[in-house]
Amino acid sequence: MAFLLKSPLPFLALLATGLVLAALRKIRFPAWQWVPGLLFFAAIVPVQDLGVRYLLPAYPFFILMAAQAAGWLWERAGQGAAWKLLLAGLALFQAASVGLNFPHSISYFNELVPSERKFSWLGDSNLDIGQDLGRLAQTARQRGWKKVKLAYFGGVDPTAYGLDWEPWREGDLTGPRAGSVYAVNVSFFQLAPVFYPPTLPIATGWLSGARPSGRINDTWYYFEIPGKPKPDQGAFLDSAPFLQNRGYAPGPTLPFPTGNPPAPRTDENLIP
Repeated sequence: MAFLLKSPLPFLALLATGLVLAALRKIRFPAWQWVPGLLFFAAIVPVQDLGVRYLLPAYPFFILMAAQAAGWLWERAGQGAAWKLLLAGLALFQAASVGLNFPHSISYFNELVPSERKFSWLGDSNLDIGQDLGRLAQTARQRGWKKVKLAYFGGVDPTAYGLDWEPWREGDLTGPRAGSVYAVNVSFFQLAPVFYPPTLPIATGWLSGARPSGRINDTWYYFEIPGKPKPDQGAFLDSAPFLQNRGYAPGPTLPFPTGNPPAPRTDENLIP
C-alpha cells in the first residue's frame, strides 16, 4: 500500500506496462533487475512499520524496468505521434507531480489521495517525521501567538525553533479555552493513543471534531480560539509525552534536552 500511494502514477503505469509486456514475452527483464525488487518486497512483509523507506533500495531496479517498458513503447510507436505524445505527457505528469510537492517531499502522496486525507491512509515516516516543526514556529511568529498549547508526538523540543509552548491542562479537555492557540500534529492523532494511552482523551475529544483555523503543510493543524484569555485550570496533561517523560518543565527559558534525562524534580512545575 505504501508503495502504491507514495510512488508517482506515471511510474506505476510504466512499471505495470513492463510487467504485462514481460508476461506476454514482448520484452525480457534480466534476473538482476527483477530479483532484487522481489526479495526486498518479501523481506519487509513481516515488518510492522511499513515505511516506504524500506523499499528505497529496490526503486532503482523498478525504475529500470519502467524505463525498458517506455523504450519498447517508443520504438513501437514508429512514426506515429500519438504514442510519443502519450509518453511525453507521462514524463511531464511525473515531473509536475513531484515538483509541485517540493519542498514537502517527505509527505508526498500521488494523486490518488487528496491532501486532507493523507493521514487516514499512512503515517509515521510516510507522512510526518517532524519536518514541519520549524514552519510551525515560523507561523507562530507571523501570527503573533504568545504561548501554544501543544498536542505533539515527537522527540524534538519545539523550543529549539523558538516556539513558546506548554502542554495541555485538565481544563482543556472540556473544550477550547478562550484566547488560546492549540496546535496538533497528525502523528499525535495516529500514534500517541497507541503508545501513550493517557493521551486518548485528547486525541478523541473536541480536537478531533473541530474545524481547524489553519493547516501547516500536511502535518500540523492549529486552532485559534477567540476571546479574552482566562486562567488555566487543572494540572498539566501528558500531551507531549516524549518530551514530558524526559523531564520537561514549562517556563520562559527551556533548555533543549540533550544527553541523559535530568534527575527527577519535585517542584510544582514538573510534569508527572
